[in-house]
Amino acid sequence: MSEREPGSRAGAPPAQRARRRLQWKRGAGWVRNLDRLVGIPLVLALGALRRRRRPFPGVVRRIGVIRMPTIGDTVLLSGVLKDLREAYPDAELVFFADAHNADSARLLPAVDRVVVLDLLRPWYSVSRLREFRADVVLDFGGWTRSTALLAALSGARFTAGFRTAGQWRHFVFDCVVDYLATRHELDNLRALVSALGVRTGSAPELIYRRCALPDPLAGLERYVVFHPWPGGSRKRLKEWPIEHWIRLASWLKERGVAAVVTGGPADREPAEALVRACREAVPGLEVVSAAGVCTLEQCCNLLEGAEAVVSVDTGIMHLAAAIGARVIGLHGPTAAARWGPVGPRAIGIDSDCPGCGYIHLGFERPRRPPPCMESLSVEKVIAALEATESAAEGVGGAAERGLAARR
Repeated sequence: MSEREPGSRAGAPPAQRARRRLQWKRGAGWVRNLDRLVGIPLVLALGALRRRRRPFPGVVRRIGVIRMPTIGDTVLLSGVLKDLREAYPDAELVFFADAHNADSARLLPAVDRVVVLDLLRPWYSVSRLREFRADVVLDFGGWTRSTALLAALSGARFTAGFRTAGQWRHFVFDCVVDYLATRHELDNLRALVSALGVRTGSAPELIYRRCALPDPLAGLERYVVFHPWPGGSRKRLKEWPIEHWIRLASWLKERGVAAVVTGGPADREPAEALVRACREAVPGLEVVSAAGVCTLEQCCNLLEGAEAVVSVDTGIMHLAAAIGARVIGLHGPTAAARWGPVGPRAIGIDSDCPGCGYIHLGFERPRRPPPCMESLSVEKVIAALEATESAAEGVGGAAERGLAARR
């Protein structure tokens, strides 16, 4: 899957489908411009009206969490919210998402309820927030002024959020924490709740049902998942070259392992093209496309049953790592130390090309981007796969565990 949630939307009304086509997309140029041109003046004005920062409430019954639209940050938040839940076991914890990450938010065990907002309908979103009557609202957004404004207008007795260099979003919060490009995203998220006195350190974890996989995935026994499709406005810069995927598929063929190409509904055509290219270049290779055919829970089952997951830096990489899959994250414009997968069997590998790792908020781009992903060699990925293979489990152990879980 890509950063888009899987599943068909064909049955939605025409007006709703049109709005979804325009809906908030992480890092999209027009979204950033609108958020900056409108959001900064509103944040400054609203911040100027605040005479003082309010103290943390003595009694906390309702906590609201705002994070949209990325699946990756939603997954990383799972452990942080578990720690928040342990600190306030009697409080209701509601996750305010949008249509892109609502399904992934429902996999978080600490969350009591998920409420879907629409940033193209700001007054509707504010009204949904105010209906909750939160004692505390936490905005986990890194750069969006829109979510900071939602937190400020939520009616909560206390708000907290990030101060990010150059983003002018922190003036409306009661508690402000620096959002740093020098630490992993999970550490940034932990820092926000730590500022409230919450002891945090839990790893990401998800809950999902065991379910059957659709054809042609149901009969696979030994397979490695390829996830070639990143999200965001810089997605082209984060793609690994097709010829690299083909060479990796050839290496799998020598070991009798199939390849499964995943992606969202919008990735069906490129996924099928990759499947055809692999079959033409590697005769006899078993390779299938799962792009757009799985629900999110089916995707979790598919990832869990894989011998390994090789993914570019995107939400599915974090999803696979959180459920305990063996994950190799491919990093070029993003650095593994900043955005790498977090899990018991997950590692991120960086390009050796100078000048890479320049994306911190999701949309940065140098004037002449270096060939980061092109320079990330197939040999380095294979070495990572061999290094992470357990000698005790051997090739195929992960597949057997995953198949048993789906029975």
